Amino acid sequence: MDGELSNAEKIRKLPWALSGDACNIAYFYLAFIGPIFLIFQDKLGLSKGQIGVLLAIAPFTGLIAPFTGPLAARFGFKRTYVFFWSLRTIVMAGMIAAPWVVSTYGLEAGFAYVACIVILFSLFRTTGESAVTPWSQQYVPPNIRGKFTAVQNIIVTSVSAATIAAASRFLGHSPPTSRFLVLFGIAFGFGILAIYLYANVSGGAPDKSAASLPTPRTILLPLKDSRFRRFLLAHAVVNVGWSAATCFLPLFMRDRVGLPNDQVILLDAATMMGILFTSYFWGWANDRFGARPFIVCCLAFHVLYPLGMLLIPRHSAMSNPLALLLYFSLGVISPGWVIGYWRYFFVNLIPPEHKTAYISLNTANIGLALGIGPLLASRVIQFSHNLSGTIGPFHIDPYTPLFVTCFVCVWIGAYLFSGLPDAGAIPVKRFKSFVFQGSPLAAMGALIAYHFAGEESKKIDTVRRLAESRNPIGNAELIKSLTDPSFNVRYEAILSIGNAHRDPQLTDALIQTLHTNQPELCAAAAWALGRIGDPVAVPHLREMLGSRYRSIRAWGARALGMLADSSTAPALVELYRKDTDPAVRAACAAAFAAQAQTQMVPELLAFLQRAEDAHLRSEISLAIATLLGRSEQAMRLWRRMHDHPGDTLAGVMLALRRRLTHPRVCNNGSIELVASIEECGRAFGAEDYPVALVHLRKVADAVRIEAFTECAQVVLPAIRLALDQHGHNRREYILLAVHTLHVGLLPC
Repeated sequence: MDGELSNAEKIRKLPWALSGDACNIAYFYLAFIGPIFLIFQDKLGLSKGQIGVLLAIAPFTGLIAPFTGPLAARFGFKRTYVFFWSLRTIVMAGMIAAPWVVSTYGLEAGFAYVACIVILFSLFRTTGESAVTPWSQQYVPPNIRGKFTAVQNIIVTSVSAATIAAASRFLGHSPPTSRFLVLFGIAFGFGILAIYLYANVSGGAPDKSAASLPTPRTILLPLKDSRFRRFLLAHAVVNVGWSAATCFLPLFMRDRVGLPNDQVILLDAATMMGILFTSYFWGWANDRFGARPFIVCCLAFHVLYPLGMLLIPRHSAMSNPLALLLYFSLGVISPGWVIGYWRYFFVNLIPPEHKTAYISLNTANIGLALGIGPLLASRVIQFSHNLSGTIGPFHIDPYTPLFVTCFVCVWIGAYLFSGLPDAGAIPVKRFKSFVFQGSPLAAMGALIAYHFAGEESKKIDTVRRLAESRNPIGNAELIKSLTDPSFNVRYEAILSIGNAHRDPQLTDALIQTLHTNQPELCAAAAWALGRIGDPVAVPHLREMLGSRYRSIRAWGARALGMLADSSTAPALVELYRKDTDPAVRAACAAAFAAQAQTQMVPELLAFLQRAEDAHLRSEISLAIATLLGRSEQAMRLWRRMHDHPGDTLAGVMLALRRRLTHPRVCNNGSIELVASIEECGRAFGAEDYPVALVHLRKVADAVRIEAFTECAQVVLPAIRLALDQHGHNRREYILLAVHTLHVGLLPC
């Protein structure tokens, strides 16, 4: 049975539904919705009030959905849809006779004839639609709902744009009524073809357990759900404001903005192009991050549309280009809101056991709101027909109250939707970071490349690019890369995350890597956690200090140092005193420097004295220099010594002349001290280190120890002894001596 089809079997039959959607949308745009039907009514000579009534009929028939939905379930969703879709196609073909009725029996009779066709068409259409929504829940697997909706939007949008473009070209600037009748005939063909295609879609079997006659209790049961009530209210507010502002938009663009008929019809094609470019992205994003943030944020951006209508120039050469841009922008934004709305409704809101009741009430709510909009709009336009003028850059005309109402309603709707439960989606505030943090375009490019990367080198490159974008949209791929079969990809992922933006998801993923049995990756993860700087990692890094692997112990210590968490100082001191590995002890020294643990200076000086490796001595001496103060000065001095040691030391010594000769600092006369400083500087400049050290030793002996900070008072005597013992063979002591004299002095 269809109801027992697997997801794979359902997916194989989805092309029938998509093909039916393509023919169906072509039928709708040619026969009923969009600017073609609206301009046709205007061609018949109907007033805006009469047109408003006709536009309201179709939405208002949605109120019968709570009654037709349960009957459709019992009769079979598929059977109901195909049967009533056939009836509405046949009835709408009667619109071809509307011009004859008007010319033969008059405008009032013509209006009554058109109204009867619209009423019957809308009743049959609503009955069919009350079946197609629950039917689609059966033939579309939930795990691809967002992507299916996106692909559906792309196909529907492409066909819509092509239909509108072709119809616009066919109608021309001032089309005769006969051309509209040709379009109605073509629409009939598309309608029949759509019915055939839908008949081959899976699912939709009759549900014998469904109630044959719904009761008020079953109809209103979903209203006990507070989430659903808020959902209905928010959507109704948006629909009333939006439908009121847009139902007469083709006439507004023609009569007020000054565009010809064919350009007015073509505007919808610009919207379709925007939808076409972004639908798949919005569907993918909804499936990935949840619907609510897209509902709220994309809906909030819709306020730009009514604002643009108030600003668009009238009867200008720029009117059409700006209108196309405005319509295209709407097409870019609107799929995010629409796909999010339906995904939240289908996936997060409807309980399976009451799906018919929820869908029926939602359909009725949409119909009521969309029906109120055109009636409201026709009344407002009639009452404000004398309104005209400008306020700053804003144009004032009979349509202005509608655009203002739309602006307010959209904002209210966005606020109401924001109060819905997250339902597993990311918070709205976090969603904003996808748009404004880092480089979203670079992240999307890297994301696409990631899913097409096959070779290891390409995957490594895309992982690096994802991190460099500093945008959270690629977090899932970065986290997935931590478990990639390739070691190199995993390692690159850790390093890249360490250089990426700070994010709780990435921190948690690195913490999990930290506890794996892979020493190389654990060590890299420790570094990355320290680099990110999230204090959440502190307890986990403290555990690493007890690892049996020295690399993990060392990197754990370094990471704790980068986090500058003083609460871990006792654990680091214990590790330093117990561990015999020089690399681990050097890592602890770096952590002491970052945590400003000055009490460890004597032990670090002793460690420096015993260290044999030059790189270790450099790191230990830098740690001691940092503890003395002004770490940036120590780093600059070390870097300059690497390239130009003599000139660097000479410059520092000569700069100290004034401070060291202060009476509070020097023991003996300042004349001898000045001479020693100058001779030391000249010797350093000539890179005559033995002579320079002799004079440096004299300078160190000539200063009063009490003129220095407590830390410097510990360092200076140790440096004197080290200079006597090692001379210029260990330049780290020269660096420490000069740095101590430079930053260790108390203020004079």
